[in-house]
Amino acid sequence: MPDEPAAPRISRRAVLRTAALSALALPPAWTFFGESRLLEVVQQEVRIRDLPSGFDGYRIGQISDFHYPRNMPPEFARFAIGLLMAEKPDLIVMTGDFFDGHTQSTVVPDLRDITAGLSASDGVFGCLGNHEIALNKRGATRELEMGGLPILINDYTRINRRGESIRIASVDDIMYGEPIPSRALTSTRETTVLLCHNPDYAENHDPSLRVDLMLSGHTHGGEVVLPFVGATFVPSRYGEKYRAGLVFGPRFPVFVSKGVGSPRHMRWGARPDVAVITLRAD
Repeated sequence: MPDEPAAPRISRRAVLRTAALSALALPPAWTFFGESRLLEVVQQEVRIRDLPSGFDGYRIGQISDFHYPRNMPPEFARFAIGLLMAEKPDLIVMTGDFFDGHTQSTVVPDLRDITAGLSASDGVFGCLGNHEIALNKRGATRELEMGGLPILINDYTRINRRGESIRIASVDDIMYGEPIPSRALTSTRETTVLLCHNPDYAENHDPSLRVDLMLSGHTHGGEVVLPFVGATFVPSRYGEKYRAGLVFGPRFPVFVSKGVGSPRHMRWGARPDVAVITLRAD
């Protein structure tokens, strides 16, 4: 019987070259497949002066920036909603860019099966982002409200508790919308939480209109944050200031969600999130 051919030998150089290429490929692969689905729950306390005693410890759940359906499987959107609802917040707010609007179509995707599961004891409210307006502002608002999600556009609602109240207000998007803060805000002593998709609004707010806390999204945490370099892309006129988390703006604090979706499907050092903001009396 003839001898079987010997197995080909792999040189040490080839092994090292393969290992090096694998190491170089790992960060992009993790960026694409890993962190974009590694959702975290961010817990943040915010102290507010003159907060009504009945709202000390009040918990607001925030979810933002689905950019559905681009890079956003329905199952992951439902998972994010379930993760937030498991925290049992008193109120849930959605701070814009539900849809992805920079497409050739103005057809609004059906999001009702996804948002139908949202509920909180004091309700669920949302504001619009730049992508809804770029897509189809009227159609997007109608679609969301048909799914049981009231949208506040230059408007407000009140949450009552033990004879006291706080105002949940919203202004339109500053990029493509028409913010009219005087319709949503007043100069009264009423504690006010403002929903505004783009955190840059905080820099030019009319100081005569009371805001105690603003909740925003839009910047996606910078999406790719490199060591010693910082965020590679933050869609803000103020650099990394409003990249993520609690930021102290010129007149009031702003909490910036990193969002659930990743329009460019890239996350590195900026995990997607849902957030629970707890109000505390100062």
